Order: sequence, then structure tokens, then C-alpha cells
Amino acid sequence: MSLSASGIELPFRQSVAKIPSNRTAQDLTIINAYLKHLEALSTLRESHIRNLCKTIRYKIYDADHVLFSRGDLNTCWYILLSGSVFIESTLYLPRASFGKRTSTNQYRMNECVILEQSELLIIDYPLENKESLMRIESENNQEQEQAIAAMLDDEEQTTMTLHRKKSSRVRQRSVTVSNTNDIHSPMIRSSHSRASDTSSAYSGSDIMQSSTNGDDCLLVNNETDDESDASSESFPMYDFIRESLMKEPNERTDDDIESILEFLLHFPAFADFTLHVRRELCKVLVYAHVEKAQTIVMSDDERYDSWSVIINGIIDDETIDGQLVRTLTVGENFGCGPTLDHYYHKGIMKTRVDNCEFVVVAQNDYYAILNQGEKNIRIEENGKLVMIKEIRVDDEEQRIPREIVIKATTEKLLDLLVDERQLIDDPNFVEDFLLTYRTFINDPIIITNKLLENFHNTNNSTSPEHIARIVLSWVNNHYNDFESNTKLYEFLEKFHDCLQHHVHEYMISWRHLLNLACFTKASIRTIIITRSTRDDPLNFKILGGSDTSINNGIFVSKVEPNSKAYEVGLRRGDQILSVNGQSFDYLTNARALEILRNTTHLSLTVKNNLMGLHEIDNPEKSPTRKKRHDISLYEQEIRNKLNGSSPIRSRLLTPSSSPNLSHSPTDSRHQSQTPLIAITPTKDNQTNSDKIKPRPLTKRIGLKRTVMQKLKITKNNR
Repeated sequence: MSLSASGIELPFRQSVAKIPSNRTAQDLTIINAYLKHLEALSTLRESHIRNLCKTIRYKIYDADHVLFSRGDLNTCWYILLSGSVFIESTLYLPRASFGKRTSTNQYRMNECVILEQSELLIIDYPLENKESLMRIESENNQEQEQAIAAMLDDEEQTTMTLHRKKSSRVRQRSVTVSNTNDIHSPMIRSSHSRASDTSSAYSGSDIMQSSTNGDDCLLVNNETDDESDASSESFPMYDFIRESLMKEPNERTDDDIESILEFLLHFPAFADFTLHVRRELCKVLVYAHVEKAQTIVMSDDERYDSWSVIINGIIDDETIDGQLVRTLTVGENFGCGPTLDHYYHKGIMKTRVDNCEFVVVAQNDYYAILNQGEKNIRIEENGKLVMIKEIRVDDEEQRIPREIVIKATTEKLLDLLVDERQLIDDPNFVEDFLLTYRTFINDPIIITNKLLENFHNTNNSTSPEHIARIVLSWVNNHYNDFESNTKLYEFLEKFHDCLQHHVHEYMISWRHLLNLACFTKASIRTIIITRSTRDDPLNFKILGGSDTSINNGIFVSKVEPNSKAYEVGLRRGDQILSVNGQSFDYLTNARALEILRNTTHLSLTVKNNLMGLHEIDNPEKSPTRKKRHDISLYEQEIRNKLNGSSPIRSRLLTPSSSPNLSHSPTDSRHQSQTPLIAITPTKDNQTNSDKIKPRPLTKRIGLKRTVMQKLKITKNNR
């Protein structure tokens, strides 16, 4: 297969084709840069992708090759780079992933055939004892078909335990803790302690209970079926994190610390710490493992000499008489505070389940880290703390320190939202705010009022373009907010009018993009309107039709406020797709109005399309468009505009230092303060072009059609 046909960059192909052990640092850099663009790996953290670069394999298969068969042991999954493969009436095209296994079934459920010469990336699952598994496969070979059928009926009866591969670099040094009550130090706090070698780090009732979301769900062993495209890269990743935890603190690399940090980031015990404190804790914490249930981890009057966080299992805190006081689960902590004072435990603390795991920080280290003077800036106004900023260095090359807001009052967050200078230090602030505002603002009208106020105020430092960028980002990323909230939709119409009548003509382009965003993100809705008689008014007006110069359909041009049509959700700019099942395409305006007036019960199928209405209102200003709009091109146009540099950022080569701010003289962790709202900025060092990832193409077609298509494939028509 030629390079031009495969579409694979030559440097990447040359690097990934090498044996993993022979890859140089430059090869790993090239592979890492390419893998970040793959949709199949989009949910992985940067450190995980870097680790994957060391083990991923590349291979070319010829046409008609059977990649795997039903009943084969599943030891890897694939990403298709070029060509096509066929699995049970599903055709997979380049960039698609396939072959993933489930947590309850280690065997292939279908056959996979290579339809044409194809390039594949191969990601292996970690196996400790492959020979043992192959022996099991051989012994069950005669009954394999029956076993697979049974798995389909009842997956719970076929749960199989996989032994993990032990690292040659990390030797087991843990002391097994017996289930007795006379052990003085039952929890062996060793950074090299080993947990049980089961197929999941969290097994049975011990499965991770912490609130995980987004990329953090990678750590939960919840993989998808062979044919599923959902991310299941979680299975091989926990071993890497555990290996990092079991290293001595002075042996951990930057990648190890970053992986541990990402793993512990959303645990409740770490929620109140700044990123700097979390990272420092990850440098010194050690791993601890208690093997048996009902093992005492803290005795009565035992001194707290460390701060511990549960990463797996359940701990019961009881009185001496055996009465339950509290139960600690995954993500919660116990132990000493940020002080060198001696505290003693009252009662007995013991494990409820087997294989409880912890990360432990010695009291001296915990005190030193939390009292060393955090790298943050505390801002006070009128004697009250209103904002906390954290110094971060995100640019690995220029090492530019930036002040990132991590906590602030609602009023201060709104001020920062409309302050264009905030983008210098924190380019992701607007996106983070729009994603999290629901947690601290009950009525979004507060936001819209702030936006309109600053849009019309020409005396401040905020440009109208910055406000337009915020609204466009809001519509493009969270359009459901406007569809589900009448007041927000009214704001959208008002802001649209403001853009239309703005004194500067360059703002017209923002109105055009706002219309595009509404059109591409709007969903099809069903509106039910009933009238007593046909003579009752419709309470809305329509424009358009096949008799107009621009035949883009029938549109709602006006809805009477507080009317029945308005109350059920009909809005100006809605395109009427059908009424009572009758399509409104290619109807004249008169015919459409006749249908609407002659029926007392109207079931309207509509979709918001202010862009189409604007083209009918102003045909001379509307570009020539086909009736079927190319949504993908519109979305690309919106992304290009949003990803463009802000005017203020383009004028500055380097971020200016923030003005001198009043620092609180008493930076005590336990000081009574005005409640601040925490925003967790997204960790995103990718360029804007990196964020645009092609979606894998998967087509569901019949077997007969696939075979016919396969026979027609040639190098000329591919």
C-alpha cells in the first residue's frame, strides 16, 4: 500500500513500525503527537498516551485475512489507520476502533475479516500469565461454542480472573497482614506493597465508589463490547498508576507524579487543595494495602502519625463497644491535621472488606506542604476575601507563569467573565465558566444582564467582540440552555437585534455566526397548539414558501407574547417542517397558511433556524445557498472564529504581570472566610487545531451489500 493511499504521515509510520524496545525519544515524540489526534484515544490523559507510545504496535494486513475468530482469547484491541474491516454486518473505516473486550468475557464474540489491505495500531491488554490463560483456552476448546452461548445468556456465570503481569522493576516487599486482633501495626505502609492480582483493581463490592466523570472514568473497569466504540482503555491503565504509587517517592519520574495526580484529582479528600499542594502531596505519599477484612487499622488511643486517603475499600469507625460511628469510603480521608500536635484516635477503625488500599502521607510531610506558603494569590476587597488565584506554569517551552482563578465570589466571577484581559492568563476561563455556572448561579439572567450591560457600555475595557464571543461560545457549546429556558431565548433574540443594529459593520459577522450556531445546534421539537374554533387567531405569523425568491421553507416570523402558541414553546425563527404529519417543504405561503387555519388541533414539527428567516427577510444580503445546508462546514466556521485569538491577546506578545494586589496578612487555612466558588480550570495544553478530531466512520450495512462492495473495491476507485 502506497503512502498516498494510506494517508499516514511518513515520520509516524517509520517510528511506530519499529519494535517498541528500539524506539528512540524522538520516535516517542512523533508517535505521541499523532496519537493525540485519534478519536479512539481522545479520553486518555496526556501521561497515559505517552505511556502508550512505548507499547503500541503497528502492522499491515492483506485483504481477506481473518484478524480474529469467534472464541479466540482477546488479548488486544485495534485502531484502523487505513483500509476497512468487517465484523458482524458492521463495516469499520479508518480512525475507528474495534476489538475491545468486556470485564466479564475474555474471548472474542465475533469474527473479523480484513476487506482490503489495511494498516492497524494494536494495543495489548496486560497479562501476567499468558500461558495459563492459553492452557485454559485449550482445555475448554471442545466446549468453546457452548461456553460462548452461555456467556451471552448469563455473563455473571463466566467471570474470569486475569492475573496481572508483575513489573520486573518493582519487587514485592509487602508483608501479608493476617486477620487477627493482636497485631500492633496491621497496616503495612510501604510504597512497594502489592494488592491482589485480580482482573480489576476494584473487585466485587469494592468497585470504585468515588464520583468520577469525564477522563477520570478511565480508572473504572467498565469496558465495552467487541463492537462498541465507547472508550475502554481503562483496563490497562490502572496497572501503570499502581506501579507509580508503589515506587519509592525519590524514584518517581515526572510522568509518575502526573499520573498519580490525575488519578487522585477528583477524590473528595483532595478537593479543597490547590493544584500545587496536590502535586506536592503526590511526590511524598506512599502506597499501603490491607489484605483481609475486619483488620484493625487504628486502635483505641493510637496516635495519628499520618494522613491517609482510601483509594479502594470501606473502613468502619466504631466505638470500643462495637457501635458504628461512621463509615469511610473511596476518596475520603482520616488521620492527622496540618499540624505537628499529637492527636489520638478514639475507638477502633477496621476494614469492612478485603483488599483495602490507601495512599499515606507522613505527618511531618503533610504539615510542611500545607504550611510552606502556597503558590497562590489571595485578593481582598473591603477586608473580605473575594478571590484566590494560583500560579501555574503550563507552557513547557517558555515556562510562562500564569495566574489562574481557582476560587472567587459570584460577583467577581461575573466581572472576570466580561473582562477581556482575563484571557491573557487564563484562556479557558470563559469555557470553564459556561460549563460550571449552574452550580453557583440559580438564575442565568444574572449572566445575560451582565453581558448586555457591558455590550452597550463603551467606556469600559471590554470590547463588543468579546461579549459576542462569549454568547457564541455559550450557544455553540450549551444550546440546550436556550431551548429549555424562555428568558434565555428572549435574551438571544435581543442580542441578535443588538448585533443587527450595531454601529460597527464588523459585528455583522458575529450575528451571522450566531445564526449558524443556532441552526447547527437546534433540535427538532414538536409543538401542540389547540384552538376552540377555526376562527380563533393563530397568534403567530409565517413567512417564506415556494413562491418566494429564496425557497428555504416556511418560518415563524412573529409570535404574540403571552399567547397560547408562545406558552407551548413556539418561537420566532422556528422553521415549520411539518404540520399533522404533512410536510411543509415546497408549499406556497398561501397553502401553508390555509392548512394552519383550517385545523383546530395543530401538531407542528419545528426547528429553530434564524438564519433561514434572515435570508427571507433580506434576500439581497443573503448568500446563495443550497436548500440543504452543509452543517459540517458551518460548525467548522464557528470553531475557526471561536478558536481565533482575542484582539487583546493578539496585541500582547507576553502576558503582563498582574497589578499589585493586597495580600491577606493572615493566610491561615482555618480562618473564617466568605464562601468562595471553586472553578476547576480544564487542563488543556493542546493547540486549538488539536481539539478538532475526526469522528470514526462506522456504517451499519447488510452482509450481502458488504460482499458486493468488497468485490468492487479496486485501487482506482478507492
